[in-house]
Amino acid sequence: MRHLLTILLLALLATSVHAKTHPDVSVVFLGDSNTWIGGDECNDSLGWSSWFVKQFAPGQYRSYARSGATWTCTPLTQRATMDYSEVLGDNNVIYNQVYRLVDSVKTGRQVKPDLIFIMCGTNDAWFIKRRPHAFDKTASQALALKGIDDLKPSLLVTMADAVCQNCLFLRRNIPEAKIVLIAPPQTTKATLDNQKKLVDLLVDCSQALDLPLVRLDINSGITSEREKAGLWLTSDGTHTNADGAKRCADHVIQCVEPLFD
Repeated sequence: MRHLLTILLLALLATSVHAKTHPDVSVVFLGDSNTWIGGDECNDSLGWSSWFVKQFAPGQYRSYARSGATWTCTPLTQRATMDYSEVLGDNNVIYNQVYRLVDSVKTGRQVKPDLIFIMCGTNDAWFIKRRPHAFDKTASQALALKGIDDLKPSLLVTMADAVCQNCLFLRRNIPEAKIVLIAPPQTTKATLDNQKKLVDLLVDCSQALDLPLVRLDINSGITSEREKAGLWLTSDGTHTNADGAKRCADHVIQCVEPLFD
């Protein structure tokens, strides 16, 4: 009997860790495939967004993420908010997700968000040959550009330019929203050197823009070394399984909960 009571108590504690709800908070998610696999309605357990919604319990939520998306643009990138793609491409970039979100808010199709997550960069580090200038600039160099927040997407060929432009544009158009950058979990598909460059650049940009950065590269339990030895928290070395997605969401919640105390 005592053993049964202990099990019931542990189960109760496990379900009440994130018992606090946020019915007055509206959340949107931008990003690449690890966010996209949670679904536009954040209802697929393979994506961290679904676990975040279940546990954080915002009043409204929507994902604008797309598989294959990158921070960096190319000289051929255009503003194309109506385009849909699930693979790496010139227009499958955070820039177009940001403009799609802002257009939706301005036209009343999207409630003005209180919290905007952006988790991207895996494809920038993975497909470096398709994004050869991704790591060529620092945040300070990007912010030194005149009119950085209005630069055409075809000029955002470095991550620093893209991160700064997108975040400044969001800040100007949805000033009430809290923007949270997320460094993605490690992947077996990109070199550790490129992943380090990616995270270092996100740290640099977050500090320069005074934005919070959630470090899933070191706090999700997902490492390229462990996944290469045998898939554990991912389905293929990159994309989370349900356990990996929940671990990511748990850490994100720990980091953003204080923003709403």
